[in-house]
Amino acid sequence: IMIDGGRVVTRNAQDIERGDTGPRAPVPSLRFPAYLRHCRRQRRLSLRQVEKLSEEYPERVSNSYLAYCETGRLLPALGKLITLARVFGVPLQSFTERIEMDQEVAAPPDLGPGATWSQMRAAGIAQAEAGHLASAHVCFEKALTMAAGDGDAETDLRIDLAIVLKRMSRHYTARDLLEGIVSRKGLDPARIDRALILLADVFREMGKLTLAAMIGREAMQRAARLGDRAKEAHAACLVGNALYDMGDIGDAIPLYEKAVRFFRENGDTASLVCNMANLANCLARDARGARFNEGIRLFNEAEMLARRMGFNRQIADIHCYLGQAYMLHGSPARAE
Repeated sequence: IMIDGGRVVTRNAQDIERGDTGPRAPVPSLRFPAYLRHCRRQRRLSLRQVEKLSEEYPERVSNSYLAYCETGRLLPALGKLITLARVFGVPLQSFTERIEMDQEVAAPPDLGPGATWSQMRAAGIAQAEAGHLASAHVCFEKALTMAAGDGDAETDLRIDLAIVLKRMSRHYTARDLLEGIVSRKGLDPARIDRALILLADVFREMGKLTLAAMIGREAMQRAARLGDRAKEAHAACLVGNALYDMGDIGDAIPLYEKAVRFFRENGDTASLVCNMANLANCLARDARGARFNEGIRLFNEAEMLARRMGFNRQIADIHCYLGQAYMLHGSPARAE
């Protein structure tokens, strides 16, 4: 299957296997072909070696077929993708996410010939804030190309990309980016901590809660050693989220309390409202019911702050939490 200006063209894969070299429509982007080539080279395999290894699986991949895929002239069928994922030892989702992104084509804004990477990054941030995530992703990729050679800028832009990918639910691609950042030597510790916190949140959204909590605790300890209380508070919130998802509400409470104290002291209202709601949710769910009323009071305070700041999404979250709390404590009418 190939994509040609929105038109889907299906070719007989057997033609490729037989060496058919007729014209082919290119895929919209070369993100997936480049990743496919990267996976093969990382395993130090030639095209013919991949073909030989693929013979162990139901869907064989010939070296010519793989060459077409790596140069963007062909999108592999699902069976071939499964084989390649097994040969390269990567999750199938790492392939499918990149194929999906290749088909979400968006052009970066034209900022003129004298545009800098920082201007392109600013355009990406504006696109992300407006909810245009595919356009933001393209802007950050373009800025990354423009910033080549500037190590700190490249790291910041990769983190920007990971944030957008996470919002797009492209968790495997975001994970790969962040793992690449935290494994680099000589990187600024503050940037490593930022990447670690984001990586832990990606793992939490992937359902890998134990791993998320472990990485979050490491980020929290690193931030404490560096005296960065803001990052320490954000990491505490993240670990609390992972523990809450695991059912360890009692262990999550002191972490949320720690985060609430910091954000209250430093006037970070957006983070304060979020953490107050998380803490209130834990208190209201106390199995003994001893802190239920305390949780309700905290919900009310969080809602008042959210209304003052116009944080409508947080208000909705608070009402959802309140409804669940009232249901748990036998008040279905108030929950409704």
